[in-house]
Amino acid sequence: MLHPNLQNRINYLFSLVNDLTFDKPVLDSKKVYGWVWECDSHGNYRFCSPEVIDALGIPPDEFVGQPLTEFALHDSSAKNLKQALTSKRHPFEIDLQYHMRHQESKTIKLYIMRMPSNNGYQPGWRGFAQLVENDSPNNNK
Repeated sequence: MLHPNLQNRINYLFSLVNDLTFDKPVLDSKKVYGWVWECDSHGNYRFCSPEVIDALGIPPDEFVGQPLTEFALHDSSAKNLKQALTSKRHPFEIDLQYHMRHQESKTIKLYIMRMPSNNGYQPGWRGFAQLVENDSPNNNK
């Protein structure tokens, strides 16, 4: 049995906790719009996660088999990506302009890492693509 003073303190603390109301969530609830992807050694997409639909409005299966350095990219972004893949050390990140379906283009930050042909992995590239903050889907409504 607890000492009466200790029990009173515990009851008081629980009453304070029960009276608390939160105006904001404890964690930042801001959604990150992005997707993961993977390409083979020829630079063609072999995987694209379903989150690409929320970010670009393009189904992931339309990416599969398409070149990383061309599909849905503006011409200048395609050129910049080709140069980066051959001249930069990996991993690296690059901002690119993607064409959107029935909308304006979007700025995407692509995080790219080279996959060596060891440990059972096929060579190629993989990474994460993320909409630049001012281009999130909610900002275009």
